[in-house]
Formats: sequence, C-alpha cells, structure tokens
Amino acid sequence: MPSVRSPHRLNRLGSVVVFFLTFVLGVFTVHANEELSSICQGAQNCGECITVNPECTWCTEDTFQGRRCDLESRLQDAGCSNITNPLSSADATQDDPLSEANADLDEIVQVKPQRMKIKVRPNEPIDIRLYVRQAADYPVDLYYAMDLSNSMRDDLENLKGLGTTLSKVLSNITGDFRLGFGSFVDKRILPFVNTLPDRLIFPCPESSESCARTHGFFNALPLNEDSTLFANLIANTIISGNLDTPEGGFDALMQIAVCGNIIGWRPKARHLVIFTTDAPFHIAGDGRLGGLVEPNDGQCHTDPNTNMYTFSTLQDYPSIGHLSAKLRENNVIPIFAVTSRRTNLYMKLENYIEGATVGTLDVDSGNIVQLIQSNYDRITSQVRLTSTAPDDVTLSYRANCIDQTYEDTNECSGLKLEDTVSFDITITAERCVEGGMTSFEIGPVGFNEELKIELEVTCECDCQGLGEANSNVCSNGNGTLVCGECACNPGRYGVKCECSGNEISMESTDTSQCRTDNTTRTCSGRGECICGKCVCDNTGIPGEVISGQFCECDNFNCPYSRGLRCGGPDQGMCVCDVATRQPKCRCEPGFKGDSCDCPTRKDTCRASNGLECNARGTCECGVCECIEDSQFQGKTCERCTACPSGNCHIHRDCVQCTVFESGRLTPEQCGMCSIDIINVTSIDEYTKDNPICDFMLNGICTFRFVVVSENETVTVYVEGEPTCITPNPRKPRLTPTEIRWIIIGIILGIVLIGIILVCAWRLYINIQDRREYAQWKKESQKPKWAQGKSTIYLPPISRHENPLHIDNQK
Repeated sequence: MPSVRSPHRLNRLGSVVVFFLTFVLGVFTVHANEELSSICQGAQNCGECITVNPECTWCTEDTFQGRRCDLESRLQDAGCSNITNPLSSADATQDDPLSEANADLDEIVQVKPQRMKIKVRPNEPIDIRLYVRQAADYPVDLYYAMDLSNSMRDDLENLKGLGTTLSKVLSNITGDFRLGFGSFVDKRILPFVNTLPDRLIFPCPESSESCARTHGFFNALPLNEDSTLFANLIANTIISGNLDTPEGGFDALMQIAVCGNIIGWRPKARHLVIFTTDAPFHIAGDGRLGGLVEPNDGQCHTDPNTNMYTFSTLQDYPSIGHLSAKLRENNVIPIFAVTSRRTNLYMKLENYIEGATVGTLDVDSGNIVQLIQSNYDRITSQVRLTSTAPDDVTLSYRANCIDQTYEDTNECSGLKLEDTVSFDITITAERCVEGGMTSFEIGPVGFNEELKIELEVTCECDCQGLGEANSNVCSNGNGTLVCGECACNPGRYGVKCECSGNEISMESTDTSQCRTDNTTRTCSGRGECICGKCVCDNTGIPGEVISGQFCECDNFNCPYSRGLRCGGPDQGMCVCDVATRQPKCRCEPGFKGDSCDCPTRKDTCRASNGLECNARGTCECGVCECIEDSQFQGKTCERCTACPSGNCHIHRDCVQCTVFESGRLTPEQCGMCSIDIINVTSIDEYTKDNPICDFMLNGICTFRFVVVSENETVTVYVEGEPTCITPNPRKPRLTPTEIRWIIIGIILGIVLIGIILVCAWRLYINIQDRREYAQWKKESQKPKWAQGKSTIYLPPISRHENPLHIDNQK
C-alpha cells in the first residue's frame, strides 16, 4: 500500500518553503536598501538629495547628528521626525468630457483631459490616462496639390472631371467639407528649369498646346465650400514644365502647412492634402545646386494677393524632418497619390511623416477618387499618439483598444467612428530642466486637439528658500540655517560655523568626519579637514572643480575621445555623477558610451539599397560590423568579391521582398528599402548596357531584374512573373508529403542495406572459423608419432682416447 504523507507534515514543509523564500527576499531587500542608502548619503544638500534618487529623503532637524540624506525608514529609525520628501502629483486643470454623437461643432471634444499640471522628481515615473474618441461627421478640409510638370499632361486630362466626383465622395464622409486646389513645379533657376527668357515664358517647346509658366507653388483656390468652382478651376488648369526629374513639391507642402490663413484651414476640421505626382522630390541641400545657401525657415511666404510662393528662388528646399514637424504642428495629414514607379520611394515617407499614407495611381490617374476614399478610411480607422516632449522627458505607452486588452504601443487600429480608446502614459523626467518647468503636448496624429502638459521637475526643497539668516543655531549668528544645516558666513567653518579663519591652525586633530568609511586618507587627499568638514583644493584651472563631501569627485577625470575629454563639448561634458560620486561623461543627444565616442545615428550605415548594413551586419556607433564568416564586407557590408553576379546581390533581397514578398528580410527591413523598384512585363529593353540579374526564387522558379543607374539614381526593373520549370503533365507533380516519405524511405533503405552487409560479413567469418576448427580437430584425432633424436642433444657422458697412451700400453 503506498504511503501517504500526513497533512501536518505537508503544512510543516510548506512553512519551511515560505520561510526560506521570505528569508531570501529579505536578504535581497536589505542588500538593495544598503546600496540605495549609500547613494543617498553622498548628497551634500537637500536639493542634491532629492535629485539623486526618488527614494532619498532629507532630515531638516537642526539637532540631527547623522547623515541627513537617506531612506525615509532609516532617518526615522535614527530619530529624525522632520523629513522632507517631495511627492509627485498629476492634476487635470481642464477635463471636459468627451462629446456624444450629434454634438454641435463648437462642443465637440475628442481628447480627455485637455490640460494637466504634473510635478515630479527626476527619474520618478508618474502615470496618467488619456482618452480618445473620434467624432462622427467631423468637418473635412481637403486641399488638392498637383504636380503640373509636363510628364503629368495625360493625368491632368483625366483629373479635369475630378471636381464633381470628389464632391460626391466627400458628401458620403461628412456633411461639412471644403475643397482647395494648388499646383507646383519647381524653382525658376538653373539647373531646375531652363532660364532662357523664352523658355521661362513657354517651358514646353516640344508641345504645340498652351503651357503655363514654371512656378514654385501657386495657391490657385483656397479652401472653399463651392465644389463647382473647384471643378471649373481644375478643368481650366494647363500644364507647365521644367528640366530635371525631381520636383519642388516639398516647397508646396511646407507652404500648405504653415500658411493656415491663406490656405483656409479651419481650427475645427480634419486637414488633408492630396499630393499627386509622378516624380521624386527635391530635399534640403538640392537648392545649393542653384546657389541657394539659405535654409528653408518654415515660415509662410505665400503672397495673399498673388497666391504665389515668393521665396522659391531665395531659400533651399525643406528637409523631411523639418517638413514633418510643420505638418505635425498644424495637424496636416498628406496623402501621396503617386505612380507605381514612385510608390516605393514615397512609402519611405510614412516612417518620417506622422499620419502620411501612400496610394498608387493608375497610368491615367483614373483611380484618384478611390485612393482618397480608401486612405481616408485608413486614417480614420486608427489613433496613434505622438508628443512634443523634450529629450530629457521620456514617455512610454500602454494602449487599451477596442478589445479591452492592454498592449505596449501608442497606436490603436481597426477602429470605427465613435469608438473610445484609452492610453496609459508613463512620464519620466530624466534630469532637472532649465528653470524647473517645461511644457509639451500629447495628442493623436491629425487631430486638432491634444493634451497640454505643464511639467514641474522638483530639484530644490521648499526649505532652501526659507533660510534663517544669522541663526543662533549657527554659533550665535555666524551662518544661515538652511534645511537644518548651517551655511556659514565668509571666514567661518565647521558644522555649526564654530571655527573662524584665524583658528584653522588650531583645528582639532579629529579628522574622522573627513574620511570615508574604511580609508585613512583625509578628504581623499585633495583637501583640508577644517572643523570636521572638507575644504577641497582649488585646481587653479578654470572650469575644473573638485567637489563632494570628502572631495572624492571632480569634473575633469573623465575618459578622452579624439584627444578631447568626453569627445569635446559637441559630444559630451565631464560632470560629477551624483549617484556614484565619480566623474562621468554626460553625453549630448546623438552620442553614447563611457567617453561619448559612440554616435547613435544610423544613417551612415545605410547601404545604397536603403537597408541598414545591407541586412548583413549590425550598426554599432555609426559603423557597420558585418557578420563574421560572411562573404559580404565593406563600409556597409555591400561588397561581395566572391559573388558571381557582380552587384546584383546588393538589390536581390529588396527586390525579392518587395515584389515577391519572400526572402530573408523581415517586413521592417523590407520597409527600409529605398531604391526605385518597377514591375515590368519584360526587362529585355533595359538590358542593352546592363547585365541581367538572375536568382532562384524557390525550387522550380527564378526571377530576373536589371539595375539601371542614371544621374546617380538607381532604378531596378523587375519581371513581375518569375520563370518556372513547367512540369510534365503526364507525370503528376509530387506533393511535399510524398517527397518527405521518399526521402525517409531512401534513408531507411541505406541503413537496412548496411545492416544486412554487416550481418552477412559476420556470418561469413563465423562459418570460416567453424570450418578451420573442425579441420584442426579432425587432424588432431589421427596422430602418427615416430621416434626421433634431437640433433642438438648431447649425452652426459663422453669418451676420449689418447693415442699415445694406447701405443705405450702396447
């Protein structure tokens, strides 16, 4: 019968386990508290104490004799009853409820709360909750920006009937919409346009039709309720022309975003821009080719009388980051409607411009209305939060979407209008901010509503501004009592300012208060102990300071990079770390590492195909570290001297994932591919001066493409249909399961044959041994013995005769 343990024994065993776990947890807790306590005790004043760690507190009792900065529990155990421990708080100063359906426009509220005041200590996280609900039938302002370069001539003819159709589509979305129209070409300077006088007037000499003058941006129709006027204006629009392939569309987008009054954006409306083109774009730096060295200032320079962009020939194009910031600031969402040849290029902008979407135009732009409808639905079906928080403030998000489960993301998708979602946001100030106050906004992309936050970072105690001058506690008025400590008047020293400058030579020989634990060096060997306090040495070098309660810290013994301390002021600064009380490099944004010698930027690791280190390595400190034992090497892991297909391998992965949705790249890596990939029926017309790249797609198919380089622009033409081996119809193709069983059968057959051969060999050996043994045994049973004499045997007796002796006898 099996034994059964009694309940008492099980209870005793459980108690032992609980005790053991409690003991281990207690040991770890005590160790953690000891380590944290040592960090707190290094602080020298109340302000430093509350910033070194959120758990540190300060004792303000003037009679307290111990370390004033410590954990609150330790200070209480030491007898301190007056403890300063600033608490964090988050208060909503405006918290209007979310609006219900059919609310008036002026009463619509889509974000809750609207304003908050938050007070935190450095590195102390605080949580808030933000609610978002998209209102139905919300007004829409839609501005149509069109590329009027000569290559868009056919598209313009089809778009001339857009006005009426677009009005019908928008009326299904909302009952309150307005339409606007603008056009762009490029800057009227070389090398972007032909500057000959007659070409400036008529830039389309190859065409017999009318042609408009080249312009940077023209606000042809500000946002208007009259859809008929919009339709007539597009119908009467004529094409223009320029020289180079890229267009100046970013100039137009910048003006559309920042010229709110001229464009006509309404505060209570969703702002959309339809950006139509068949060409790439100019970016910041391209203007230098035309002598434009002044950067784009992001201001409105569209003349309200002529509606023309007046700074087109005075300033450079905007950068992508600058344009993205201005679009976000003015809650403008662009929808890029581009031809298939440019889709991959513009899809990269989705990663940099918040809320941007991309749609592929048909050859004749006949699907523009469907693109607008589908991208509007895509925009309104998701809520993604963004913020303007400074670098010193970090945010983390947890979203509670329609399925009532929390995920670590700032985005909810698959939503319907009137759906309510919530976000738990954790805010952490990493360090003190200048002035103690900062403000920023958190809100959904494309909304004109947001949460405005006023953040106060507590880096000083309230008692620091309430000092008692000439306090009797400080040796009869020889100092100011601040937060329980004496700040001595000039010439006075000591904990209670009990010593004067004339008495320094007669100081007490007790220097125990000027030494750290387990050391014999006074003031770390870098100062003098005067009245029980360390007075640190003066280095004599401007900017270099020795500090700390025991002169243990400084701001000049940091590691060097490029011959400069912390890499120089552009990369980092040497400071005394308040937590470790040791010199440490505080790196500027964009750098990391002990000596701030490691750039965090990764653009230097981008291969020509847009992939980071060609997806063949990792980017460390702005330099690619290619995978070991890989045949890919070089600055961006693109060079493959052993590859037989030349440079084809550089673009193989991007082509395979983009066109055929297969290969070794992840979806995120595939999204980084920045080359122009065009799907064509045949690549034969592009192979004149370019080699054909041919790679295996799967077991029976291959895909081909050609890489064409023109004016430093790389375009890849891919045959959309792979070439596959046609199976014999008489022989049915084996299924994967059948192939698997065939392979297993072959392996088992080989093993079985080996076993049979081994057994046959052993059987042969056994039979041979048996035969030889039987033969030996048979011969041993018939002995034929014969007498013999050994030829080497000598008898024990030998006879010798002496002939002389014999003769004498005779």
